[in-house]
Amino acid sequence: MLGWSAASTRAAGGLRYWGTAHPDAYVVEQDGVVLTSLARTLAEFAASHPFAAGVVAVDWALRVRGGGVRCSLDEIAEAADALGLRRGRARLERVLSFADGRSESPGESWSRVLIRQLGFADPELQVEVRGLRGELFRADFGWSGGRLLGEFDGREKYTSATMRGNRSASDRVVHEKRREDSVRATGRGVCRWDWSDLVHARRLAATLSAAGVPRR
Repeated sequence: MLGWSAASTRAAGGLRYWGTAHPDAYVVEQDGVVLTSLARTLAEFAASHPFAAGVVAVDWALRVRGGGVRCSLDEIAEAADALGLRRGRARLERVLSFADGRSESPGESWSRVLIRQLGFADPELQVEVRGLRGELFRADFGWSGGRLLGEFDGREKYTSATMRGNRSASDRVVHEKRREDSVRATGRGVCRWDWSDLVHARRLAATLSAAGVPRR
């Protein structure tokens, strides 16, 4: 590291050193360990990683849990300003303008990125619809005023005890099937995808096209 300035960015020994003009800004202590603050960490992460990864991270920070968001867009931008971030700043700005805390999982965040990159219209998020018997449902995504709905099926929906509530995995599958049948009975279209479709984006494009999701 001899001769490196505080603002240098270098790779050595399998580690990447991301320099900043103000290395002591936004540094905190947690349980005796010195760390960068959440705002700084998110700013530097989003500036130095692919767009989708940055969106997933910032969406997570914006997601309301308990007392509120973990970190706001303004706090992240202020940390970037204080650090004098220039390299990757345009990428960070794109992430901040796209991030949305209504995405409830990494899969939903990644889905939004791919939907945009594949050329489809940006969806409405967390769309509420009623079934024929008056049941209130909430879909991850919606287009055309809620006439077409999209659902990301992560494994945790069926394997996580918290997300299943008091239902078994098989009961959750049956519940999802009845829920979708009730929504389709109102004349709405429903399309679903999972992690494999995100990894192979052409599958997601085919699913969205077949369902009639509008293009931008």
